[in-house]
Amino acid sequence: MNNVNTFLKENLSSVSKNVFVAPGIPEKKLNNVAKAFNVADNLNAVLAIYDNTVFGSAKDGIVLPAKNWL
Repeated sequence: MNNVNTFLKENLSSVSKNVFVAPGIPEKKLNNVAKAFNVADNLNAVLAIYDNTVFGSAKDGIVLPAKNWL
């Protein structure tokens, strides 16, 4: 399982400038993700986010959990 997480961490940021991979997710975006996606209890398990907002608030998009969160 860790191999999948490692591969994703190494390659996801090249997909788009709107993809943020842990531990490089800005705190403000991470806080907005916690509220918008109701993942505050599992915030440490967020592997990456895709911010689909125009102004970069990260209140809309996709949250990719680490494999061990599922």
